[in-house]
Amino acid sequence: MAILEVHDALGQVRRITLSRDQPLMMGSSPRCDVVLAGDRVLPMHGRIRWHPKNNRFKVDASPDAQYVVVNGHKMRSSSLRPGDEIEVSGNRLFLIS
Repeated sequence: MAILEVHDALGQVRRITLSRDQPLMMGSSPRCDVVLAGDRVLPMHGRIRWHPKNNRFKVDASPDAQYVVVNGHKMRSSSLRPGDEIEVSGNRLFLIS
């Protein structure tokens, strides 16, 4: 089981269990699984999904967002390891195993 620890721009922290069966959507839309605030957060900014070929979770930026910042680097898509940080407009998300 993996946990996503979300530190939002307001300083609040929450933990979300990641499922291998269903992608987790993140963005400013209330329809997202992880709703993020920030002036540069798009309604559907990206998703985190299980990638069975690599046996790990993967983050993908939406086409409109073009990238997310993973461990300080702008990435369109990236595999995730425990401890990795995703940053979206002041929101910090950490993968915890």
